[in-house]
Amino acid sequence: MRHAPPPLLALIIVIYVALSAAYAVYTPTWQIPDEPAHYNYIADIVHTGRLPVLEAGDYPFDYLEKIKAEKFPPPMAIDNIDYEAWQPPLYYLLAAPLFVTTDDLPLATHVIALRFLSIAAGAILLYITYQLVKVVFPEDNTLAITATTFVAFIPMHIAMSAGINNDALAELIIAGILLVGLLRINGRLPTRAFVISGGALYGLGLLTKGTVYPSAAILLAAEATYRWTKEDDSGSLLRSLFFLFAIAIALSAWWFVRNGVVYDNFDIFGRQRHDIVVTGQPRTADWIADYGWGAYWARAWNFTFKSFWGVFGWMGVFMDQRLYTSLLILTALAAAGCGLFIVRALRNPTRLSPQQRASLGVLALNLVLTVGTYAWYNFTFVQHQGRYLFPALVPIALFAALGFRELVPRVIQPVAVGLLIAGFVGLDIISLTWFIVPNL
Repeated sequence: MRHAPPPLLALIIVIYVALSAAYAVYTPTWQIPDEPAHYNYIADIVHTGRLPVLEAGDYPFDYLEKIKAEKFPPPMAIDNIDYEAWQPPLYYLLAAPLFVTTDDLPLATHVIALRFLSIAAGAILLYITYQLVKVVFPEDNTLAITATTFVAFIPMHIAMSAGINNDALAELIIAGILLVGLLRINGRLPTRAFVISGGALYGLGLLTKGTVYPSAAILLAAEATYRWTKEDDSGSLLRSLFFLFAIAIALSAWWFVRNGVVYDNFDIFGRQRHDIVVTGQPRTADWIADYGWGAYWARAWNFTFKSFWGVFGWMGVFMDQRLYTSLLILTALAAAGCGLFIVRALRNPTRLSPQQRASLGVLALNLVLTVGTYAWYNFTFVQHQGRYLFPALVPIALFAALGFRELVPRVIQPVAVGLLIAGFVGLDIISLTWFIVPNL
């Protein structure tokens, strides 16, 4: 089921941990998006022994804008910044013991220690990314390393993975769900193991972050595809899915029941309360009324692209435009190569097995669901942040790696991967030393 990782994968993980640790240490306290609100969620659990409830006033827009502008000076408290209180609780419960054991340390050290929880999740994500690609392309180690490189070294991903937030844990669970789904499609996970592992992962995902919720479609598609490609008539598709989601609900139902009790209108996700509380956040309809559709779409593309690769702090510290231009060229090459891969696969049906086609289809489904969720959120709020695409970073990385495999001659691919790793590591160091440290 698993593939023995090569030394290069271990090196990538070590470099990732070292870079992430540097970002965690040298990024000033609270200068990662939403970090004070995530921190206060953990603090509420530790200090009260209860899960917080999102209330009016938890998103003090004017004060938040002021404290961000002044770069979070110590005299300005963060205690009233609680707008993440509606989030599912798993990450915060896991962080609570670490909070308690480091609470007596100086604040900056205490925050850095909590940041390492996300770094640990990110390191495991790299291992799963490698294993996931090897399930689909078992003979292509270079492809798996290339995809893992993209996941490991995108500067914005490192910056967010070195912060106090539930993003890295959510990405890890999504990747785990994808791995379980691909193993099932490829006939390497028996029904019982698929039902139990898929149900457990999805149940934990329901307790982690809303970005995991659409992954139900991945599990459904994986099981249906397996039965279709294998012509498996044993048991029932509906029966397998019933027990899978029953496990997930058994793990997480208490959270939704609790939300239905504490929020009005049986708001089991807390979403209605969130949309009411976050007053002051720019609304899409108002923005378009003021600036027009053309300006909206221009901003959507420009800011999404830049913030996918790296816009640091609270989305206010940009890299040099020449770096964005270089990354645009890299993105265009990857997209062109991926398009070429798709064309060649369509022209030569034997190039990919039915399981490979189905596996890539499930990965593409994850990407479509993530982009759709991103677009849906931006129908209400102006939130053109490329980091919201990171729940689909694993398929994005694999499709990019497939693109470069099409464009780079096989004989020099190992050298090209080495140059890619070196280039990304250099970009990460530049992002930290030239942009983050001097400007935050």
